[in-house]
Amino acid sequence: DLLCEQRDEGESKAIQELKTKFLVQIYGVINDHMEFLRRLSWQLDSTIR
Repeated sequence: DLLCEQRDEGESKAIQELKTKFLVQIYGVINDHMEFLRRLSWQLDSTIR
């Protein structure tokens, strides 16, 4: 909700759905990057040893 204004009961259903889809997409990108960083850290650990 940082990127979108707070939700309001006066908003149209279309705007609410658009905000929800946008936030789901953003969270997906963040999770993908976090998974990549976790895997990278494991690879670096084994390489450094």
